[in-house]
Amino acid sequence: MTDAELQQLADLVHAHIEGRLTLTQREALEVAIEAGGASRRIIADLLRDHAVLHWDHVGPEAQANGIEQFREGVHPAPESATRPIKLKRALWLPLTLAASVALLALAAGMLIGRQVAEPATFATLVHADAATWGGGSLPTAVGSRLARGKFRLEEGLATVKFDSGATVTLESPAEFEIQDAMNASLVAGTAVADVPESAHGFRIVTPSARVVDHGTRFAINVESDTGATRTHVFEGLVEVEHPTTDKVVQLRTGQKNRVEGDHLDPVSLGPVEERWSAQPATVLQRGREWKLISTRDGRGKDGYTASVINEHTSTTQLLVKSSEQKSGPRRKAYLGFDLSTIPRQNINAAELILTFEPTGWGLASAVPDCEFEVYAITREELENWDPNHLPWASAPANVTKGNAVDLAAARLLGSFTVPRGSRKVSSLSKVKPCEISSGKTPTVR
Repeated sequence: MTDAELQQLADLVHAHIEGRLTLTQREALEVAIEAGGASRRIIADLLRDHAVLHWDHVGPEAQANGIEQFREGVHPAPESATRPIKLKRALWLPLTLAASVALLALAAGMLIGRQVAEPATFATLVHADAATWGGGSLPTAVGSRLARGKFRLEEGLATVKFDSGATVTLESPAEFEIQDAMNASLVAGTAVADVPESAHGFRIVTPSARVVDHGTRFAINVESDTGATRTHVFEGLVEVEHPTTDKVVQLRTGQKNRVEGDHLDPVSLGPVEERWSAQPATVLQRGREWKLISTRDGRGKDGYTASVINEHTSTTQLLVKSSEQKSGPRRKAYLGFDLSTIPRQNINAAELILTFEPTGWGLASAVPDCEFEVYAITREELENWDPNHLPWASAPANVTKGNAVDLAAARLLGSFTVPRGSRKVSSLSKVKPCEISSGKTPTVR
């Protein structure tokens, strides 16, 4: 231990003895006691030395006025009520050690007291969907009471209900910090807040903005690449404040804005499906016994068809959607694999693997679990579809009304469910080799 570290421990012990420990110093002393070893021995030595010096100073007074008065810290009583107690020198050592032990126990008691006493809590973790947690200081079990602290949600969704009545649903990946029942911080990711009248004034602070609610439902996203804050109000009123310029804009139902750096965007109308930041796709790894074949290999191909052409298109993602509305929109994806490089007799098992990636549209917390079905196109004449031109009316085995598939031209291979909020890889492993060895085209709906 260095001289500087020894001096720091001495300063902490003296501050404790004199009753002037700050919160930071108290925490530092507790850490040193927890560490044990040399740190704890030095603290004990310092407390013992103080006890010896203290006894040397007050010992004569204790002998003159009585040990009971010294222990209680009271003034001498009248002579008629006192009878001086003479202490033998042999008792000094036990009393000195007792004082040392008492002082050491008092210091250790700070740690013990801290472990027993429960910190003030302000919220409850009420729900989690397919949640995977990263680092943080808060508990992540559903039902846990939450004090001041933070956690990071790596996967899935999580809902926190504050004692003020405000409810915040986090969409992964997100980093969130609780301050108290009316204040929280969103460091990264997306949060959807539902704030009743009881929580008017509820505030969420981001690295680039302060969002103050006045009874509403709204969403906040902190962009991972720029740190900018986007706010979209679904119902009610919020105020978005710039943290350094103190400029404020008010957002009402259907309105949005963006804050980045020194710039506070004006109010604009938000679309039905707000676009948030998309996340990178997962890279898949398999063992040597597996041969990975993607739609990019050989004569492979992929594409999707849509019942309605709107602003939601993608050249890098296969979009799949089922709408509850009769008018749609609906989307189905098509996959073609070139299996000509693998002899059929060498195929012992097959697995169709799909990596799900957020589109950047809408909010994961607004949809339920997603159920998918995978079909194999069985008619040879339908195999020559063009991935760059897949009209809804002529897409292979497609039933144009509703979300069905023409079973006269396709066969169901299986189905799977992606839990609400999950972004993990999903697979369909119950595919027989004979069902894929002829180059059949899977369609996903």
